[in-house]
Amino acid sequence: MRYDVLQRWCTAMVLLPMLLALVGCTGSTSSEPPSPSASSLSVDLPEYYLSGMVLQRNKPIRLHGTVQGTSTSKSVQVMARLTYKDKQYESSTQAGIDKQFNITIDKVPSQADAYILTFLLEGQVKRTIHNVYVGDVFIAAGQSNMELNYADYYEQPDSFDSNVRDMFTKSDLPSFVDDDNIRFLVVDHKIGSSALPLKSFNSAQWLPANESNAKKLGYLPQLFAEQLRLHHPNIPIGIIQTAWGGTDIARHLRDGDIYANHIAPLDGYNVAGILWYQGENDAAEQEPALQYEANFSTLINQYREVLGDSDLPFLYVQLARYTGYAYTPIVRQAQFSVLHSAAVNTTRNLAMTVSMDTDKGTAKIIHPLGKEILAKRMADQWLAIEGQTTIPSGPQASSAEPVDGDASTVSVSFNTGTAHGLQALEPNRTLRATTSTLTSSTDLPLQGFEVAGIDGVFHTASAYIQGNTVRLHSDEVSAVSQVRYLWGGAPTSQSMLYNAQKLPASPFLIAVRNTPILYRNR
Repeated sequence: MRYDVLQRWCTAMVLLPMLLALVGCTGSTSSEPPSPSASSLSVDLPEYYLSGMVLQRNKPIRLHGTVQGTSTSKSVQVMARLTYKDKQYESSTQAGIDKQFNITIDKVPSQADAYILTFLLEGQVKRTIHNVYVGDVFIAAGQSNMELNYADYYEQPDSFDSNVRDMFTKSDLPSFVDDDNIRFLVVDHKIGSSALPLKSFNSAQWLPANESNAKKLGYLPQLFAEQLRLHHPNIPIGIIQTAWGGTDIARHLRDGDIYANHIAPLDGYNVAGILWYQGENDAAEQEPALQYEANFSTLINQYREVLGDSDLPFLYVQLARYTGYAYTPIVRQAQFSVLHSAAVNTTRNLAMTVSMDTDKGTAKIIHPLGKEILAKRMADQWLAIEGQTTIPSGPQASSAEPVDGDASTVSVSFNTGTAHGLQALEPNRTLRATTSTLTSSTDLPLQGFEVAGIDGVFHTASAYIQGNTVRLHSDEVSAVSQVRYLWGGAPTSQSMLYNAQKLPASPFLIAVRNTPILYRNR
């Protein structure tokens, strides 16, 4: 080969890679850019995304977080994946750096065994959470009768004495649950942050409600969960306890500090329902008691809105007997009225548990016994909602009207489905009362009914059952304009009104139709 030809060939071989590189840089714009590196990025998740967490079954699983770090790309792919053995359920989205991402995974089967939850950025695993369950999640909200637990209220001698006041002994307290498939978080009494302030014992995981941990969880939510587990042994239960003792309802509303710290951080987290027991603080003074119906209706709407379910089951306890607060009957009436209030966006899946017969004779203390009885009634309500059957309820008074033109005698009617098999029963107000021995038959006439005329002065009324109604009369009132039942802080009636399900009638105050006082006010 001639020397000049060889020289040109060698020069071409040197220049060729440079030309190819130049073409690669300025080539077709339709080629895909290389994937951005995720090595410098991380995933920040809500503080309650922890080992042992429970995600809601039968609903899309909504997850969120933030991508943090630096990247040359404006967005990265975020994937969430639930894995159990060889099964995977996943979904992905594009997220900007330092921006919140939201991922929805379609319904994932519920089971007793745990999943592994993994978060990936551009295919690289960034966070892994073990022991993640899919079951039913409930928020346990309100004040001390929902929060009431052994560790805070009874374990130390001083706290036991102040809460019991010689009404009972530790042996009278309910037994703890012992079930690793009941998992719980307890939110601490802290405010001032947008993050959910968890108790220190929950800093690393949702605790199992076993014999070591159950004393830290409220009696009512854990006993409620125990009832559900009896019916669904393969479905885990999660409890997020946000209750805060000694608080009025205003602090739990959207502009209140408890809402800001305990409810708002759960925005978008799918749950099965809300358990609510609150109102004692509002019963201490007249103004908050009179505002309770409006505030409670607003709260129900707000909680359903933030949790993304317009008819989310909302189960609540009507205030128990207690001698300490003057306006307890007014708050009870508000709680009763909310069941059918136009101020609630929808009263579907709304259920109230009456507690007038559940305290085992401990009405002198603000934290009465009987939480296992309330838990059974609330669980029965939830199971009915789940099964799309009629929600169990005691008789709910709907109207009262004079009988056959006799203004001194009135007939009280009840909402459809609540008054079948009306009967008088005697409540068991002893420490030995259980869900199965709570009532007994009685020959005593119905007690607790009162009537008033235009002067507003109430008198004891004789009462008897006639079909699905109750008839009332008092020789002291010639024209009855108002009727009330079990009105007072701690009524002691020995013969109460029940229906065929042995559920007690709610206390109530109701105006009589077509009475002079109503006519004058029209």
